[in-house]
Amino acid sequence: MIEVKHYNQLAINLLRKGMSAGYVKRIVTELSEHRVDIIEGMADSGCSRQESEEIADRNIGNIDHLTNEIVQKMKASSFAGKHPLISFILLPLPALIITLLAAFVTIFLTGNIIKFMGISYYNEPLRTALINAFNLLSLSINSIPFIWFCIIGRKSHCDLKWVGVASLLFAFLGYCLTISMELNAPIIGQNTSSLSLGFTTSQGMLSDNILRLLLPLSTFFLFYIYTAIIKYRSINSYHRNT
Repeated sequence: MIEVKHYNQLAINLLRKGMSAGYVKRIVTELSEHRVDIIEGMADSGCSRQESEEIADRNIGNIDHLTNEIVQKMKASSFAGKHPLISFILLPLPALIITLLAAFVTIFLTGNIIKFMGISYYNEPLRTALINAFNLLSLSINSIPFIWFCIIGRKSHCDLKWVGVASLLFAFLGYCLTISMELNAPIIGQNTSSLSLGFTTSQGMLSDNILRLLLPLSTFFLFYIYTAIIKYRSINSYHRNT
């Protein structure tokens, strides 16, 4: 028989699944009120207190059933929750390609703005700033879209394993990625530069590729720790308020 105190276990289960504390509190309150209404209604019809509680508990369902039902309902409310295979296995490559295209457009526009302003790449502070910015972008290019997948995973209440799979895919793609830029000497007063992008599976043990391999994995590790801390704090907060 489910007693009111058992809804605390339901709350703990939902918090462990990553549900927000406010949403869990609302669910528990609604279930408790619904149970009281059923008990009072059955009592008014002549049932004993024990019979009324048993009927209410049968109508509402057990804790495991309620947990699964609520979690599945939350997952069904988002595309990633309904289709994790598509979201976390098939979409990483298109997401990385879109990120690369956005980076390419940004670099192209930046070069044209510099050219329009008549600034030479021989300008040492500018040259240093551009190279540093490009190196930072190059190393993190596969981690940037992965952060978005972490956010999607948390908001859709998907199992962390799906985010972990996405981190492995982004790590592999980052390792296979080749990206380079050169700022060449001016030709007839014009700035010239070159940018190359591509994928290869015959990559050597280059430091940039190793870093691109490790960054998504490190990001997932930090995301896992962050999620665990949030769940722990939510559970402790719920215990203090009940």
